[in-house]
Amino acid sequence: MKKLFCLLLIASHCSVVTVKAQPACSGVYLTANDFTVGKLYYASACRSTSKESYYSLLANSHFFIIGPGWAWRRIDKENVFAIKSCEGQIVRICQGNNYYLLNPGEPIPIYKAMINPVSKGCAIRVKYCFSVDMVSEIRDLTIDNLKAAFRQKDRFAEKINAHFKDDSDLYAYNETNKCFELNEVFQNCK
Repeated sequence: MKKLFCLLLIASHCSVVTVKAQPACSGVYLTANDFTVGKLYYASACRSTSKESYYSLLANSHFFIIGPGWAWRRIDKENVFAIKSCEGQIVRICQGNNYYLLNPGEPIPIYKAMINPVSKGCAIRVKYCFSVDMVSEIRDLTIDNLKAAFRQKDRFAEKINAHFKDDSDLYAYNETNKCFELNEVFQNCK
């Protein structure tokens, strides 16, 4: 009986489940340096409201309100560098526009921006952009802009001319290698 009691005691001790708090995974980066070091402000664990707080209000207004720990705070959009969701989506904010990062982890970040129509009856336009690295200036994704941004890499400029015929080829995605063609060309130039 003592052996059975000891075994039950040991089994119950080993089966105790530790409950850990879910790490904060969504929030805002106020500066490029915060983004580089991964310092999220107003961070929260994924709750049903976190995506709504950061994405819906972001797209439709010049400010949004974040409520971590029930302490509400208004943040002007111009004071935010980027926003991260728990799903890993990153939106950089530049000159009041939202730039959705399409390829986290690749050497040349590629962004997609939705440009609202200037007049009634026009459709929303999709604009593709890039930056030299994750914190540098966002530029339109064109062959000329790429050559200017990477002018010290002559071999890359030659590969751009050989591989891409026009600007729309620059954001082609390679399903086999799971990366954008542009980054594949860039990697082959190293």
